[in-house]
Amino acid sequence: MVVGAFPLFKLASLAIKQISKPIAFSLKTTARQSDFFRKYVCIWPGQGYHWLETRVKMRLMGLAGPAKVEPLSEQAAVDVGAELLGESLVFGVATVIMYLEYKRGQRKEAMKEQEQNERLFELHDHVKELELLVETNAAQVRELTRLVHSKDS
Repeated sequence: MVVGAFPLFKLASLAIKQISKPIAFSLKTTARQSDFFRKYVCIWPGQGYHWLETRVKMRLMGLAGPAKVEPLSEQAAVDVGAELLGESLVFGVATVIMYLEYKRGQRKEAMKEQEQNERLFELHDHVKELELLVETNAAQVRELTRLVHSKDS
């Protein structure tokens, strides 16, 4: 690996992922303490996750399960919702970074293909020039041959 080809983008993406973890932790802490986050952002996802998890576990165990899933306490729902929020942030950042890496790879491949096409076009032009030169030389050889034969006669 040459020094100029150091993968700065990959290093930056790793740094962003590592930075997003403390931000997610801070967001979880804020979500647990803020009334707005508690009421509108954390409780309903926490309750929804608990409902879904209970249903899925019951189905996987082959049980019919209760007709109605008992809701979590407010604090437990806030904790689960805050955890979901933090993990969603980390997952979202990782997804965006993967998408950007994918797009960067596509651009790199497109540039490589464009360079290859340009080189192919240059070679095609060079072949055409050589064909023209061969035709010109062949015409000159025929003319010289004709001149040689005409002097012999």
